[in-house]
Amino acid sequence: MSDSNPAPVRRSPLPSPWRWLGPPMAGLFSSCVAVRRGAYACGLLQARRAAVPVLSVGNLTAGGTGKTPAVACLVRGLKERGRRPAVLLRGYGAPSLGELNDEGQELARQFPDVPVVANPCRAAGAAEAVRRGADTVVLDDGFQHWALARDFDLVLLDATDPWGGGHRLPWGYLREAPSALARAQVILLTRADLISPERRAELRDEVRALAPQALLGTARHRPCGLRALRADAPAPALEALRGRRVFAVCGLAHPEHFHAALKALGVELAGTRSFADHHVYTEADLHACRAEACASHAEAITITEKDASKWEGLAASTGKPPVWVLQVAFEIVEGAGALWKAVERALAIRGSG
Repeated sequence: MSDSNPAPVRRSPLPSPWRWLGPPMAGLFSSCVAVRRGAYACGLLQARRAAVPVLSVGNLTAGGTGKTPAVACLVRGLKERGRRPAVLLRGYGAPSLGELNDEGQELARQFPDVPVVANPCRAAGAAEAVRRGADTVVLDDGFQHWALARDFDLVLLDATDPWGGGHRLPWGYLREAPSALARAQVILLTRADLISPERRAELRDEVRALAPQALLGTARHRPCGLRALRADAPAPALEALRGRRVFAVCGLAHPEHFHAALKALGVELAGTRSFADHHVYTEADLHACRAEACASHAEAITITEKDASKWEGLAASTGKPPVWVLQVAFEIVEGAGALWKAVERALAIRGSG
């Protein structure tokens, strides 16, 4: 992907008639976060420590930084180093309590031998992971979670929208003030290939001023394969996508990144259909997507791995045109060696404690 791709512009999460409420609601949200954090800091509330090291992957903003591919990258690296990791998620958007959401199902598909645990009570979830044989817990979206003590914080900043519009939820997308980065051991600028070298240098300086103690690296989301949604159906090789006419469907915080990835592969986009992040697809949704794809003379419908788990159980997922799933790898461009040294240091400290 080139540096010339435009950065996304996310509007306030509030519907336009209610945006005047943004500043006071953001102030209230910030106060609640500060009170809760203060309660843990002064001992009124106690964080529980798991029996094994806990490595957190988190962010400052709501949605869209690429945590799931980063979690997969961390799990893969831990397995290569002889660890027995488990993934622990809250399970936001899952059909029911304790079930895996779309991201959890995606991780379970990638790592069938790794426990993937969904539990809003992360301390209880960590205990379950240990019972299932884990010697390390990778905590998804854990930077603002205080009830479970962590041994390592990796924070992702989407280089195209690092500060979530500059306002706290729900006026903007910030969960915490940027100064919270001072708690992180490692910070990765994700999608760093989508901004100019000049902006990358500026952003590095901004982050270093906020978190001088943290290791700073860059990462990108690299398309690495294509599979058919149906296991018994064929799909072209990734390099064979060039010039093919496809219809893109996704339910992401930043659908424009998915579209840009396809265009960078030389795909001709016949059309697109975007749903909200964590959208629960229905048969009617899939029928509508198929109708639009047929009307636009698309050779196939292309979706994300995140969406695939929710398409697979629906009858309308079969038929014509075929459905192809774009597979994406999280690639650390700068700082991979330093990140793993920091992880190994955290594991060693916990092991000697």
